[in-house]
Amino acid sequence: MVNLKRKRGEENISRKVRRLSPEEDQEEEVPSIDEEEDDSEMEDGDSENEANGNEEEEWNGIGEGQKENTLSGTGSKPLKATGEEIRAIKDAADLYRSNSFKLQIDALLPNVRPKLKHSAPLDKFLLGLHEFLFKLPSHPPKQPLEAARSLLKKGVSVSYSIPLPTEDTPWKVAFEKPSDITLVGSWANKTSVKGQDKLKYGVDLAVEMPSTLFQEKDYLNGRFFHKRAFYLATIAAAITHPKTGLKNIDVSYISQLDDPRLTKLVLEQRPDDSPSDFSKLKAKVYIIPTLAADCPIPFNRLSPSHSNIRVTSESESSDDSSKSKLPSPFYNNAILTAFTPKSHLLSTHTFQQFCPAFNDALALLRIWANQRGFGEGSECHPSIRAFDGKGPWWAGLLGYLIFGEESASSSMGRGKGKGGRKPLGKGLSSYQLFRAALDFMAKHDFEHEPIFFLPDDYQSNHEAVFVDSSSTINLLAGVPLGSLKLLSKDAQKTLETLNSTSFTGDPFDEVFLKDHRDLQTRFDAVIHVDLSTVTPLEKPVHTALDTGSVQNAILSHLSSLLNQALGNRTSSITILHPSPSTRPLSQAHPSTLSKIQIGLLYDTEHAFRQVDHGPSVASQEADPESVQKFRKLWGEKAELRRFKDGSITESVVWEVKTIDEKSHIPVLIVRHILQHHLGLGEGAVHTWQTPFDSLLRLPESVSRFYVGSGMAMGFKGALAAYDTLVKSIKALDDNELPLTLLNVHPISESLRYTSVFGPVPLTSSLASALPPTARYLHPIEFILEFEKSSKWPDELKAIQKIKLAFLERIGSSLMSAAPGLKASVIIGEGSRDESDIQDTARLEILTPEGWAFSARIWHDREATLLDRIISGTGNLPHVTVKSTEKKGKEYHGAVRAREVYTRRFIHSPAHHRAIAKLCHHFPAFAGTVRIVKRWFASHWLLHGHVSEEAVELLCAAFFVGEGWEEEVDSDKTEVGESTTKKIRRDIPGSRERGFASVIRFLKDWKWEDGLHVPLYSASSVIKDKENGDLVKKKTEATPAAIPGVWRVSTLRDPKGTAWTSKGPDVIVARRISVLAQATWACMRDMEETGRVNVSSMFTHPTHDYNVLVQLDPSILPRYHHNVSPNQSYLDPRSKLVNTTLSSSSNTVRSGFDPANLLYRDLQSTYTDTFRIFHDPFGGDHFGLVWDPTLRVERVFKVMNRFSSVPVTIKKGQEKGKSPTKSHSQSKEKDLVVLNEEGVLGEIELCDFRYRVISTISDHNFFFTSLPSLVTTDGQPSAVMEPTNAPTPTTLSRAQTLKKQETMDAFRQTLRHATGMSDRTNQTIPAVVIMAKNASGADINMHMIMGAGYTGTLDIKEHFGYLSPKPDAPEIDFGTTFWGASITKLVTSVAAMQLVEKGLVDLDEDITRVLPEWKDPQILKGFEEETGKPILVDSKKKMTLKHLLTHSSGMSYGVSHPWLEQYRNYMKIVPKGNSLQDHSLLPLLFEPGEGWHYGFSIDWAGAVVERLSGCPRLGEYFAKHIWGPLGLDESSWTFHPQNDDDFKKYPRMEMQLRQPDGSMEGQQANPFSIPGVYDGLGDFDGGGGGLYMKPVDYFRLLESLMRNDEVLLKKETRDMMFLPSLEDNQYLMERIEISLETATPPGGEHPYLMGVPLGTRVACGLGGMVTLEDVEGKRKKGTMWWGGMPNLVWWIDPSSQLTGFFSTQLVPAGDGIVRNVSSQFEVAVYQELDK
Repeated sequence: MVNLKRKRGEENISRKVRRLSPEEDQEEEVPSIDEEEDDSEMEDGDSENEANGNEEEEWNGIGEGQKENTLSGTGSKPLKATGEEIRAIKDAADLYRSNSFKLQIDALLPNVRPKLKHSAPLDKFLLGLHEFLFKLPSHPPKQPLEAARSLLKKGVSVSYSIPLPTEDTPWKVAFEKPSDITLVGSWANKTSVKGQDKLKYGVDLAVEMPSTLFQEKDYLNGRFFHKRAFYLATIAAAITHPKTGLKNIDVSYISQLDDPRLTKLVLEQRPDDSPSDFSKLKAKVYIIPTLAADCPIPFNRLSPSHSNIRVTSESESSDDSSKSKLPSPFYNNAILTAFTPKSHLLSTHTFQQFCPAFNDALALLRIWANQRGFGEGSECHPSIRAFDGKGPWWAGLLGYLIFGEESASSSMGRGKGKGGRKPLGKGLSSYQLFRAALDFMAKHDFEHEPIFFLPDDYQSNHEAVFVDSSSTINLLAGVPLGSLKLLSKDAQKTLETLNSTSFTGDPFDEVFLKDHRDLQTRFDAVIHVDLSTVTPLEKPVHTALDTGSVQNAILSHLSSLLNQALGNRTSSITILHPSPSTRPLSQAHPSTLSKIQIGLLYDTEHAFRQVDHGPSVASQEADPESVQKFRKLWGEKAELRRFKDGSITESVVWEVKTIDEKSHIPVLIVRHILQHHLGLGEGAVHTWQTPFDSLLRLPESVSRFYVGSGMAMGFKGALAAYDTLVKSIKALDDNELPLTLLNVHPISESLRYTSVFGPVPLTSSLASALPPTARYLHPIEFILEFEKSSKWPDELKAIQKIKLAFLERIGSSLMSAAPGLKASVIIGEGSRDESDIQDTARLEILTPEGWAFSARIWHDREATLLDRIISGTGNLPHVTVKSTEKKGKEYHGAVRAREVYTRRFIHSPAHHRAIAKLCHHFPAFAGTVRIVKRWFASHWLLHGHVSEEAVELLCAAFFVGEGWEEEVDSDKTEVGESTTKKIRRDIPGSRERGFASVIRFLKDWKWEDGLHVPLYSASSVIKDKENGDLVKKKTEATPAAIPGVWRVSTLRDPKGTAWTSKGPDVIVARRISVLAQATWACMRDMEETGRVNVSSMFTHPTHDYNVLVQLDPSILPRYHHNVSPNQSYLDPRSKLVNTTLSSSSNTVRSGFDPANLLYRDLQSTYTDTFRIFHDPFGGDHFGLVWDPTLRVERVFKVMNRFSSVPVTIKKGQEKGKSPTKSHSQSKEKDLVVLNEEGVLGEIELCDFRYRVISTISDHNFFFTSLPSLVTTDGQPSAVMEPTNAPTPTTLSRAQTLKKQETMDAFRQTLRHATGMSDRTNQTIPAVVIMAKNASGADINMHMIMGAGYTGTLDIKEHFGYLSPKPDAPEIDFGTTFWGASITKLVTSVAAMQLVEKGLVDLDEDITRVLPEWKDPQILKGFEEETGKPILVDSKKKMTLKHLLTHSSGMSYGVSHPWLEQYRNYMKIVPKGNSLQDHSLLPLLFEPGEGWHYGFSIDWAGAVVERLSGCPRLGEYFAKHIWGPLGLDESSWTFHPQNDDDFKKYPRMEMQLRQPDGSMEGQQANPFSIPGVYDGLGDFDGGGGGLYMKPVDYFRLLESLMRNDEVLLKKETRDMMFLPSLEDNQYLMERIEISLETATPPGGEHPYLMGVPLGTRVACGLGGMVTLEDVEGKRKKGTMWWGGMPNLVWWIDPSSQLTGFFSTQLVPAGDGIVRNVSSQFEVAVYQELDK
């Protein structure tokens, strides 16, 4: 027997420590896991932790009292940084993608681990269970079936595994009390991590079975497993005994991998409030029977090559050497698992002791794995096969990386002589270890490279080998290679995300928080298989015995078959199914798995080939076995075929008719294999690929005419016709064309494979056969570019006329040269905004074959002339003219013409080339685009609101990465594979996956952040500039307002408006989000149920339109494109077909679509009246939505721009009918509203067949209002909400004007949101709301009388509970909160008091008071080669105003990546508890020349301390702020831990929003800066350290609102509300820059706090200030700010109103809380209006 134990050298050998100089540090790279690490560099950094026994987080740096290393030489010399210290310093800059990444990890880890505060009851329970088990009586030996029958009478079945014992079984089972009981697994080692889908933590209890129960031969024929099963059943019977058992405990069985041999007991606590009630811990206890080390079962009989299942032998002791015995590797491995729990416990403990970062690294790795399905799964989210219960493997993997692997030849004296893996050592951080694990999984070849061992008996009997270092068990036994390949791909993808510089999202969310288990976006094909009718072609008897069940044998066989059949067509074949579930004790074996999913990832280079070649005829005699194997695999599909090269081979041919069917070949193969080998027919196999085909095809009733015509069709036909036409044009004589034709640029989607329907021709003869509803002919557009010449006129109108002449000449020449060809010159686009300087001429060409083309002429001189008009330079471009006159018609016409020119002649050709290139290199791209376009069209959005080019760019984002063009342009890589695979490893290989990816993106896309698509390379853009294909001069004017809110940018279009300037606008963009969410929900339903209903995703809901117009389908020539047409209209013989049109002339009209023409007319005419929606692909309905603001009465104006009808409101009429003005005036006011009937009457005058289905006058539009969605002018969009729609985050203008949100309704909303109505539906923590206006009770009366007077507005209410605990009490006005940054206003008031007293001036050099900042330096960046900081001396003085306005240049050290990089380079480890310790860093800019949030106001607090004579800021507050407001010192504090008076008040528990939207309580403020705002620092943090009751803080707000001079003089308070930055643009830029990094997913920018994005704001001396009204909310001049736990206050001087919304939830900017606080503000202002 080969010694399977891994050898390891002595771990306590002294090593010499190599010192690192700063120069060495600069060049040090983070080691890859393949590089050799010098452990000596890492050791002495751990000396203190090892000596003290402390476990510190690796990112906390080095402790202050670190001991000198005894190996470092003389103690008098200062120690240089150790390797661990250097890595700790370099972590943030070198390893973390963003400045918040490290903090995010810090916040994540505590929230995925068990709440140990609830562990005491579990400890008590385990102690009782320990005593209970040791007191169990012995059971004498019995025959297995007899013993099972006795237990069955008690309701407990014995889970005997196959081969089952019989009545003739000679050996017996027995029970004795355990020889040992040990807590093992992740709970014992404190490595437990929260699972997905609210799964409970597992607590493993190893119950060691006495060795006296076993015999040497128990390894044979399942004897050990039978004895184990009886032992476990006996324990179960004892625990469930009604009298002597454990109380309030639910006991059940569960089997890992549904293998009865690995059954264990599950104990779950029923809540009973007993001391041992551990139900709150959300844990369950597993009892696992194990074997002792002295067990008589010999280890040498458990190697993988041994055969221990001999069901046919008559005697277990006989050894029939003449009969070959099949090995039983999985059976043997299952026995070995009984020896491993203790060894795994000890090995993991060793890892923890050796490497301090091990626990955190393992937690990160498990979180990452759980988010991707490599853990326990459920019905909704099935897990990757064989990865549930693989906890020891993740720990073993990290241990393998830490300790390395010895050479196989040295450790075993045999093998291939491969060198072992070098150890990484113990000095790496948790994040480094996590990345090392990813690197290993991404690069390791699990199939051919076994871990730790190279003996044949392991590698030849297991697909993958990873033998644990502490045992002989193969931790990857039973894991299919497909699962491991998917693991490798996920690791590769994650590393790409972490390494990418172009990743637009938050890498932390992508890696750790985002759920990646959605099958439709993860796999190119998902196949749902019903196994209930499986009938294997061959009975897998031995495999079933080896794997433990028939089910496991079938799945193992299926995995092997699919790998053989698909071969290199796929890069991964993954079987997914729910994890094993618990079963009652009366059920011996697990339930049979009825359904599985098979996920395929395509290798697109090979996936769609139509022929699979097998052995040739010549090889049949030499290797008949391979021929037989091929035929056995394929069955009747295998056949001999002769090929063009003359060879005759066994082959399998997949017959397909269309390119869409070709993309289904891998699924067809799977279907065939399932049918042939497992007897699973069509009804048992479901996939959603085929239903998409019908969405992109013509109906059969129409396509049959084309098929019978024999004409060239589709994209190839269109390209061939285009090439022929281009050749004809180029062949024209020079005499026919006065200028030489340089280039012809195709710009049609029909020529780049992305039109929804394949292009088809239409001849007159074919048109006569088709019904009138199928006679649409789509024109194919292209551009003609002639040589540059002085013959062109230099005047725009003349140029347009010359174009007409050119087109007429070309058309005449073509008709002469090609008989049957027709050409017409068309002028105009049908738009009211066209001008005579705009390009409007085109040549329409109808070829004899029935193809339609549309040609335009590109002349680059137009751009120059248009730019001159726009800039006002005329014919003197060198003269700059400054005109103050209002821009006239010519100017606006030039702007529109320039926009059309740029889009049509600059962007379109380049876009076409790039998209065509994508279609060529990525097989799934074209299909993805076509389906996504169909989706947009089916929901009435394409063309009218979203351009086709925008959709193509959107889809391209999922296929391209930076540098993709350069890589695909190279022919081959060194290994001969296509280079497209190197760009991204997550490129969709099927159109269905691409579609799902786009929908998932759209449902969550924060489109105000934009999307950058690296469609073009920098080299191609430069090349086009050199060739003159790009505009060299930038247009100086742009349209005043761009309605489109999507920003999809490329290198050619950095602003991202080329294809989105016209739409979608904010209303449509919201609608797209809602439709995407509904579509995604439909996909999820299909994924979970297996019921395929693709059509439902393309069926548009119409009940939410105000007006629905139905068109007569019989007159729509494009009706055959309808997503669900009435087939009667497509049958030429049907009575529904328009007989007039059928019998009329069969003239073919290119692009004629009357529905689209009417749509464009209505859209242009009524753009200010309603939104109109229509499906351009044969849609027979229009949907109209009135502008809700027009349905509210307003004063009549001549230029109202809409049809109105008068409404008279007289004196005394009910107040509130109009939100515009009060009507309590003496005379009548003439008001108007939208004349809806008049508008519909105007539409009726159109000569078109339609009818109004319904006018839903009282039904609101269903668009939802997502966070921070505003129009281009910064105002909320005019969107209405239905009563049953989700509450909007940003309230609309219509909502404000119609006063839909009253304070009473808001109170009800708060009751629901805070859980006061139902704790199970709570969405936000407790809330205190307060608002008051100047007419309310005077603050001084509160001080004197304690009550005050009731005024116009006085709101003070609280809602919710102190904590998430079910028994938590309600909060009250005595509850205290952490105020965080609301402290800044108090400090600012204190500083202004000193200004009033003349102790300091706002504009004087503040370094008089703060000498620490006497000569600051400014950090400008870092040297590229050395990383050395570039520092320059500051030349400007720093003032108090700079401190109060965050324009000093200071920052929080963690909020800017440069400062982290600076700290790392300078080896500055943040420590200490003073303000100086944390904030004395270089400035980011000259004082006054920027804006950045940071420690500025904390230093303003230091100014207050030093000038006032008060030693602490809190003392000053007590005397000069809170004292005058009537508060004593027990009402507030900076140090809650040390203030006994303050502790008497209940404090609200901080809560943290979880990824799934739930909330969890936190013992500490998870985002406070250690030593700064957590109450533990040595200073009073004036920037965020205040703890107090909200009701007390409100006194400050009320005093400032009233301007009552209690704290400040009136003029001083007024000064605070003025914009105080030297340049307000600094603030606006910072808000824009920090949009991505500061805004949580689904939330709001923390700086805005209810102010719509785009609103002009400034910074005052205490908070932000609005520079314009926010409609329905705060007015111009309002100051506001808040605190990190989502607190927000505002003071509105013009309304004489203040409000305060306080809660305790992080992170800041939470979308749900901001939604509620925004509603509160609206309700307050509505109450004020009353």
